Amino acid sequence: MEDGLPDGIEDLVTVIISALLSGTGGFLTYTLICIISILFTSKEKNGTLGQRKYAITPEGLYVKTIANKGIQIWEGVTYVRKTNSYILTSYQLSVLYNSQTLF
Repeated sequence: MEDGLPDGIEDLVTVIISALLSGTGGFLTYTLICIISILFTSKEKNGTLGQRKYAITPEGLYVKTIANKGIQIWEGVTYVRKTNSYILTSYQLSVLYNSQTLF
């Protein structure tokens, strides 16, 4: 490998295997860091975990947690379906970034 290119098939296989192992190791390390970060930052007091209360009103879908409350106006909702345990919704992507917050 004088000019950065593998000299033969053996060097090429070594480079490919090294790249795959390095990429896999980096990916697994990053995934582990993300999982640990989520476990340490997800708490009930910041609204990530815990009970949520929903209300369907003429203005939109209200959501309330211990830390937050907000509304998704019907203008952005394209689909609503209620099951025994869930409210399934679909939103227009452009409206999600302009949603209103109640204080």
